[in-house]
Amino acid sequence: MTKRKINCLFYYPHEDDHIMNKLVAKIKGPYCHTELAFEDGMATSIMTGQEVFLCRKNYSNPNYKILTCIVTDTQYKKIREFCEKQTEKKTKFSMISMLLSSLPFQIAIKNERYTFCSRYVTEALQAGGVENTKNLNSMITTPTSLFNALDSDSTRVFDTVPGRLGLKWNT
Repeated sequence: MTKRKINCLFYYPHEDDHIMNKLVAKIKGPYCHTELAFEDGMATSIMTGQEVFLCRKNYSNPNYKILTCIVTDTQYKKIREFCEKQTEKKTKFSMISMLLSSLPFQIAIKNERYTFCSRYVTEALQAGGVENTKNLNSMITTPTSLFNALDSDSTRVFDTVPGRLGLKWNT
């Protein structure tokens, strides 16, 4: 069985960061944002006021913590397919849903045309059947709660700071 790697990146704001990042980290921190990076250097997520992206990205910012997960080839392909479909659909960012995700219960109605970073990454990992995301409610999953779920996973192989180890692998 072929094994693949997916990097789950978690951003914690620095003191000069945008007030919204600091607010999210203060409420349910320490992380305020999450992204996925694939073996070919493509990355995906969504940010305030934007649509889901899938593009080549360099993670040289030291404020990212990286958890690398080992998945099967089938899981990897399902995760990538989910991300490609969301990019094609031009799924938009929802500030309201993002803010409501900090509550301990779900009060927002799930709308497939809108998302926020931790919901998006959680649903991508769930689409691939990543074990420690199966029981997460994506509507109330924050970057920190996703990190905690993945950090306890036996499939996590290492964590690192961008720049210390590259994001490209030989498979």
